[in-house]
Amino acid sequence: VTGVAAVDPTRAHPSRFVAEARIRARLYMLAAYPGAVAAAPAGAWVHGKVFRLLGTARMLRVVDAYERYRPDHMRGSEFVRLTTAAHCSGTDTTLPVWVYYYNRPVKLRQRIAGGDYLRHLRPASKTATPSTWAVWGNISTAPARVRR
Repeated sequence: VTGVAAVDPTRAHPSRFVAEARIRARLYMLAAYPGAVAAAPAGAWVHGKVFRLLGTARMLRVVDAYERYRPDHMRGSEFVRLTTAAHCSGTDTTLPVWVYYYNRPVKLRQRIAGGDYLRHLRPASKTATPSTWAVWGNISTAPARVRR
């Protein structure tokens, strides 16, 4: 769902893999990166992975800056960090997670069918190295307070 598909948090920042999961959203190709849009109808999913962030407050400041998210100016942010439910693959488990949603119009953007950015990349480049971090990444099992 966001530009962090190319970032592996296990290399640069302390985190632990929790589960493969999906969220209700639609995924779009923005430029050289994807973006998820919330409030999607039933049946629209974005696939990714859940990581538990260690040193959460510091890590969120780093990722907020990367995603151009300013909690004090949500309207001007390219992405906004909100909480949602992640449905873990192969189980009935649902986890509250943070997700960075794209905060701009998507009318002229290409929708990524199936909501799987890594699968979307494979046909274009057989040498692409898939990231271990989900396309909608930037999530933790400890949800943030959402200001509206």
